[in-house]
Amino acid sequence: MSVSIKRFDLSGFVETIKQAFTAPSSGLESFREISPYDEIVYGFSYSEFPRYWSKEEEPDIVKTIMEGMLLVFLPFEVSCFEDEILFCIDGTTIDIPQSGSKDPYGESLLDIIEDDSNVIGFCVLREEGHILIDSCMHHKASVNNLVPFLKPLEFCGFLEEPMQSFLNRFILKP
Repeated sequence: MSVSIKRFDLSGFVETIKQAFTAPSSGLESFREISPYDEIVYGFSYSEFPRYWSKEEEPDIVKTIMEGMLLVFLPFEVSCFEDEILFCIDGTTIDIPQSGSKDPYGESLLDIIEDDSNVIGFCVLREEGHILIDSCMHHKASVNNLVPFLKPLEFCGFLEEPMQSFLNRFILKP
């Protein structure tokens, strides 16, 4: 998705995601023990290893994006509960289907979600006068794969509509 910088509330988008980690989400679960900087990572491109900000840094994520030099990953799904329910950044929960369609490019979304080292979200980059937002997976280092990475997703299956609805909240009317 590409949207004019003037038509996207980037500050609101980033703050909403950060707040999900500092306040209880819909009374279902509190994420206070997780810093937003445990989940929000950055890189110079998809081919680079994602990097974490230090918790002491308190970076200005909006400024980082607006300077247009870094790709920033912001999570959409926060956690999976007993492989049945997905908690999302906007406070909603989504029932995880027991079977899913395959991504034409490889693994199924269910396979991605079931791996605790993966997080589904958005990669955000400023390019010229636009904010580019892609569906993305952040794979954290794990026992099975010690190399963390960011991977754009062409297909988000049952998450496509909720992710788009969340983004639409931040598109400003002309």
